[in-house]
Amino acid sequence: MVPVRHRALLQERIVEQTIDLGISRGHLESYLEATGYWGDAVRRRRNTYVLSPSAYVISPDQKKQLDRLSKATFNAVRTLSTHLSDLAGERSLTNKDAVFLALAGSGLRGLLGPKDIAGKVPPCLKVDLVQDERGVYQIAEVDAYNPRGFGYMALLDESMPNSFPRSGPGVSAVADLMIEAAGEGEWAIIVSEHERFYQPAFDVFRRALAHRGVYARLVYEDDVRLLGTDIRNVFVIPESLNQNIWARAHLLDRYKRGELCLFYPPAAYLGSKAFLPYLAAQEGMAEFIPACSLVCRRVDPLLVCNGYPSVLKGVMSSGMKQVIFSDADAELFRSKFAEARSQKRPSWILQKLVSQKPIPIVVFDEKSGLTQRDHFLRITAYISEKGLVGAEVTGRPDPKVHGAPDCIQIPTILA
Repeated sequence: MVPVRHRALLQERIVEQTIDLGISRGHLESYLEATGYWGDAVRRRRNTYVLSPSAYVISPDQKKQLDRLSKATFNAVRTLSTHLSDLAGERSLTNKDAVFLALAGSGLRGLLGPKDIAGKVPPCLKVDLVQDERGVYQIAEVDAYNPRGFGYMALLDESMPNSFPRSGPGVSAVADLMIEAAGEGEWAIIVSEHERFYQPAFDVFRRALAHRGVYARLVYEDDVRLLGTDIRNVFVIPESLNQNIWARAHLLDRYKRGELCLFYPPAAYLGSKAFLPYLAAQEGMAEFIPACSLVCRRVDPLLVCNGYPSVLKGVMSSGMKQVIFSDADAELFRSKFAEARSQKRPSWILQKLVSQKPIPIVVFDEKSGLTQRDHFLRITAYISEKGLVGAEVTGRPDPKVHGAPDCIQIPTILA
């Protein structure tokens, strides 16, 4: 609970839902260097972004909405996982159920299917949100098999002065969930060759866990063989662990034999956007997910969006890859939509576009002075069955918001 006096002072300084924390550019640079995220010239160049002394402010009403969204979304993903596993155990299926189960089959990424997963879900999920013009959060993606963001949450949370109230317990809650899953044992965080870019963020996450009494080591895919059986707790088997087939097969075999505790059950298909329409139909989810539909021969998704601006998304895309806005890339949108409609099985979804307005945010300019620039925002929320765990914000001058040299990355606080 934020003290009344502190809350009043915060309210005086909030401008368009952000606040200047009063942090200097030098402080932020020193912090990023000390964490290792900008530990050398190569990392600084590779991980560069526009620095800002600002934080995104979540109002009390928005926090209530986020807690409701978190609980409803977690339950919806659990329902999805259970339903898929039940279908996988059936001897015969209707055509509709077989098509639905096939959506999971197309998203395995070399990991396990619903029958082996038996309805399990990770205890903490990543959800990408956009804020509409009313200040209401809408779900753009339920990224249910993506651990890469935890390092960014830790990095941004710990960049703030302790006097500011965080939006949630953050890494402390994740650490508690890891202890609940496996006791006090050491963990391995496996980094695939394909995801070496995220190694600095995983290292930040590892250090943040250590400060909370949970010990982990980073393991590259070529070193999995060296683990032997002394590590029984693995945070995630990366879906991109495909250059070392032995390592992937070894880990999956140990998991199926009950020798391995995984924070993320190896169910990459749960992160497929193909299941967004199903999640939207679950109890309590209609207010959080904009109208959406699979796209293929058998479905007329245009009825869902009813003429409103929309966005076409590849079901297994990541970031802004295979994301096409109807109002920004009209010709490409028409071409890809026609291609998607011609396919027998859906590999795209169509979703009503959330109307946003850019928000002015104080950033450091090239000369280390302060300036104000408009940004479109994406709120990355981390959720559990109990509610919001934490959140961080990425912003760009363009509505296509993703990590890039011209993006900002800022923490979130409670008003």
